[in-house]
Amino acid sequence: MVETNLEQARIKLTRTKYLLIGIIAALQVADIAITNRQTGLALAAELNPVVLRLMDSYGGAWWLPKALLVLMLILGARRIRTWVFAGVTALYVFVLANNLLYL
Repeated sequence: MVETNLEQARIKLTRTKYLLIGIIAALQVADIAITNRQTGLALAAELNPVVLRLMDSYGGAWWLPKALLVLMLILGARRIRTWVFAGVTALYVFVLANNLLYL
């Protein structure tokens, strides 16, 4: 069966979305590891009020809502535009780069 240009474009966008989700997931894991290290060794304080609230509420399992967010991205990928994934990826690259400054 011959794919039309529109079908090829959709396949490419779908692949791009899932690649970005994979990158977001990897960045989340790195962010969690760095945050745990920095706060555990008192090298830095958590400045994100949302994450600080999660830490206060869930203790060592504060990262579970972040994992749930990635799962929601995977489940909702068909409805979310690719530029949203690109924006979230760019945001987390910035966050992670900022966190690395304090290692």
